[in-house]
Amino acid sequence: MKKQLIGIAIATVLLLVAIASTVSAATMTVEPTTIKKGDTVVLTISTAGVDVDSITLELKYESSKFDLKKDVGTEGVQTSLTAEPTVNTERAGVINIAASSATKTTQELTITFVAKEDIPAGEAKFEVTESELMNAVTEAEATLDNTSVTVTVPAQTPPDEDDPTTDDPTTDDPTTDDPTTDDPSKDDPSKDDPSKDDPATSDPSTSDPSTSDPSTSDPSDESEAPANNETGDTIPQTGSPVFVVAIAAVVVATFALVVKKVRK
Repeated sequence: MKKQLIGIAIATVLLLVAIASTVSAATMTVEPTTIKKGDTVVLTISTAGVDVDSITLELKYESSKFDLKKDVGTEGVQTSLTAEPTVNTERAGVINIAASSATKTTQELTITFVAKEDIPAGEAKFEVTESELMNAVTEAEATLDNTSVTVTVPAQTPPDEDDPTTDDPTTDDPTTDDPTTDDPSKDDPSKDDPSKDDPATSDPSTSDPSTSDPSTSDPSDESEAPANNETGDTIPQTGSPVFVVAIAAVVVATFALVVKKVRK
């Protein structure tokens, strides 16, 4: 019975040791994976659920294509551990990071870069050459499953100079912008209805004084109006009916007088 109990105790201890020293697979990712000049690129190392309090790693990157975004965290490196990480960038294209905490653990570390303005088209690589992610108390450790990631810089496609429809203003629809193709009946005043504005084509009965009714405006009417003598009597005008009757009466009277004298 005692041997059985001792065996159970030993198995339990071995199990606890095995659990304590479990190695988990950590991962490294990058966002975005397709970039252009001036873009911010964030590299993230995740310990896959293992709470680590000690981080040591060495990362290589292409310094001709990227700069560390030093205004983020410590030289571009961020972690939730209590103490700030120690970042060594003395070697071009190499970052050495060391961080630890006696009171706090983390499951993530990020490094932020900025793509340079003259970054060429193609692929750019980030690679971890050394790493140690562990919990000093439980001795749990996270090992990177993938030690490198890449981003792609697509080539800039210049505009096709042979395509006449791409930016050439001479290929625009002439009916939309060329004022010479506008409907002449809308804007050209010479195409307006001539009967509206041209005085030469206006109705002669309404505006031409030469076609007015002579009985209403002919100044010759004034000469035919009867005149008055000094006593106020009306003097018959030549050509008027009264004047003709008067002359006829004088002629008849004179003729009668001559006939009477002849008979005597």
